[in-house]
Amino acid sequence: MTPIYPTEDSQEAKVLWTLLNAKGDWINKQFFVRNLYLTQAGRAIWNLENKYHWKIEHSDFTDDFKFRSYRIINEPHQEKLL
Repeated sequence: MTPIYPTEDSQEAKVLWTLLNAKGDWINKQFFVRNLYLTQAGRAIWNLENKYHWKIEHSDFTDDFKFRSYRIINEPHQEKLL
């Protein structure tokens, strides 16, 4: 299924753009909470996976505060110009 972009200024959009800009690197959930001031980063990640059809990898490891890291797996599809 083709990924859908969330509405601008939503928590999902902030998480998505952060993951896309990381270009495959891991982003710790603390980053979303502390730097982007997101109150429901876990919900935003769940929505990106289940509602917007993005593939996000969850790390098996956690940091000292039990936060997991995430990275985007699929790249956005480019629309073909006719």
